[in-house]
Amino acid sequence: MLRDLITAAVHIPPAQYSRGKHWRGNSEEQRRQNSENNTPSQFLYAMTAEVVKKLEQDTLRVGEIVDKGDGTYHAYQEYSEQIGYADGKDAYWLRAELTGAHSGQPAIHSHPRLKR
Repeated sequence: MLRDLITAAVHIPPAQYSRGKHWRGNSEEQRRQNSENNTPSQFLYAMTAEVVKKLEQDTLRVGEIVDKGDGTYHAYQEYSEQIGYADGKDAYWLRAELTGAHSGQPAIHSHPRLKR
């Protein structure tokens, strides 16, 4: 069932999710700085929205799934290569979120994390 939801879900690109809060900065250093002091984590500047979309789908398919209830799922996956920054540090974990599973129009977005 989750596999069908992943296929049907709308991908919200990082630049469009919540006013681009995980996509701020025009260099790796700016992205790292924009993740400091408990501000939103940032994807690598070098990463494209298409790469993020693939990571989200992979994470939802093979990562650790947590059913949050009300049609929301969080999936966690650690990657061997850095995917972004969190609290000014290199981040290798992704939390992909599938929301609206019961609404008829599920959506997926994600953000880097330091750990699960």
